[in-house]
Amino acid sequence: MKTKKIFKPFMVWEEEKEEHWLTSQSKLGWHLVSVVAGFVYIFQKGEPKDLVYRLDHNTKKGYELNEYVSFIEESGWEYICEIFNGWKYFKKEAIQGEVLDLYTDEESRVFKYKSLYGIIFVIFMVNFFQAVLSIIHMVRFRSTHYFIIGALTTLATVILGYALLYLDKKSKAQRF
Repeated sequence: MKTKKIFKPFMVWEEEKEEHWLTSQSKLGWHLVSVVAGFVYIFQKGEPKDLVYRLDHNTKKGYELNEYVSFIEESGWEYICEIFNGWKYFKKEAIQGEVLDLYTDEESRVFKYKSLYGIIFVIFMVNFFQAVLSIIHMVRFRSTHYFIIGALTTLATVILGYALLYLDKKSKAQRF
């Protein structure tokens, strides 16, 4: 069978955009087989299908992961793959007029966004302190090296801050 690889990065808060993109690829006959490093998608050529893709983030491993995947598969979803940071990919044939979701309860949706928030918050804090230290060193030593590091870590901190605000908003929206 014919396969293709597509390099396409998505941010953590763009999961719905990523799901829609994967669905559009299936409608063209390219079905997701795996994801490498979170941004290289491997597709296999087949008949065009209207498939719904859903991503879920959790850190279950071993037996817990097997139970979780079995539970989702009992709902008619097909497990595709998992990438290194806990994202799991599933697909299911679309049903006309129905919105398909992995979650049947509000609590699970909220937990998903809260767990992502916690992970990103830790990374945000590390970047924030790195940016502050780089700026202090830049001023103290008048070094271009520290300016570049400070600028990049400040940019990363701003992006992560946006992700935190977005995930907080999504978490609160799931409660209503």
